[in-house]
Amino acid sequence: MQIEIYSDVVCPWCFIGKRRLEQALEQIGAAQRVQVRWRPFQLNPTMPKGGMDRRTYLQAKFGGAEALHRIEEQVAKAGKADGIEFAFDRIARTPNTFDAHRLIWFAGQQGCQDEVAEALFYSYFTKGREIGTLDSLAGTVDEDRDMVGYRACERVEAYKFRAKSCDVMNRDVARNHSGSSSLRIGHLGETPGWESAVEEHGIQGRKYQWPTLGRSGSLACR
Repeated sequence: MQIEIYSDVVCPWCFIGKRRLEQALEQIGAAQRVQVRWRPFQLNPTMPKGGMDRRTYLQAKFGGAEALHRIEEQVAKAGKADGIEFAFDRIARTPNTFDAHRLIWFAGQQGCQDEVAEALFYSYFTKGREIGTLDSLAGTVDEDRDMVGYRACERVEAYKFRAKSCDVMNRDVARNHSGSSSLRIGHLGETPGWESAVEEHGIQGRKYQWPTLGRSGSLACR
């Protein structure tokens, strides 16, 4: 079974959705039989290259400090139930994630894409690390060697010099930027118990449909 995930690494609900998906796959014994492919999606493709002060940006987006506080409390509660300790107070800036998606794409060419995506989610949301520049991204992966793996860390050093990743991201981000970040699932028919597992773990979020039951589906991660 192949799972394609269209998400942004600054989307907290996508991080939660990743955890719930992993739990659902473990529940039906499919974790080792699934190939996960991460696709680029930018929540804000017009974000300045250097990013923005996180609180200023999100307060403007959600309607003030009080509204943002309520949202963060809701996300933190949901995350804690799935083993994620969000540390929003540690996050200083909301980055432009174009280079983060370049790194994730490159990691996919090296066979360590899911591990790198996990490292970026974890570092940004639980440690407040900067993930908006090439050097900070390489540093994040290097610091999380236990999570990503030593060989993977050695490989991603080269991604900074791969111009091809820019070409791929320009094409894919432009194609995927409309709509909402989501989990797009294919080849479900050979996996008994999948539908009940994703319902139990609440992966469906705002959208949950099975266009052709047993063959394909679409799951929103927020």
